[in-house]
Amino acid sequence: MNADPLRVPIDTRSGGISGHEARLRLMDDHHIMVEVATDSAIVAVVGTGAEPDTHRFLRALHALPAPLGEQAPASLRLPAPGPVALTTRKAFLAPSRSIPAHEAIGQVPADTLAAYPPGIPNVLPGEVITAELVDFFHRTAAVPNGHARGAADPGRNGPAHSGHNR
Repeated sequence: MNADPLRVPIDTRSGGISGHEARLRLMDDHHIMVEVATDSAIVAVVGTGAEPDTHRFLRALHALPAPLGEQAPASLRLPAPGPVALTTRKAFLAPSRSIPAHEAIGQVPADTLAAYPPGIPNVLPGEVITAELVDFFHRTAAVPNGHARGAADPGRNGPAHSGHNR
């Protein structure tokens, strides 16, 4: 696998701080912007032709506060996909309706669901939605700048889906 040398992913869990908090602190305290923040990481970007000040960046990272007496936050593990119940085409073309997130467990979505960041689909049409997936989307939607594309549950500010019964 080739890595992009202009993007530097940094796992913030070992320091006991979320990526979201690290992003805010780096911007507010050090005027350093990062491209992406998640529960457990940040991604720094080096502009083409730019010469990064790595010493300044490392000093800023080491200056990030670690919660005293607290353990590092648990890893935000990606949930396993649900079992495939229908082909993507059949699920996408099937009649669908929107339902609350808590009713989506066991249902088959007609559209993709993706946690932002990073925005890569976590559920494809035809896969059964599991309780683990619904919990993952709720946790993602609860963090600053987090949301789930393809899902809307206005009553709980979390995911629902357009789908149908199996």
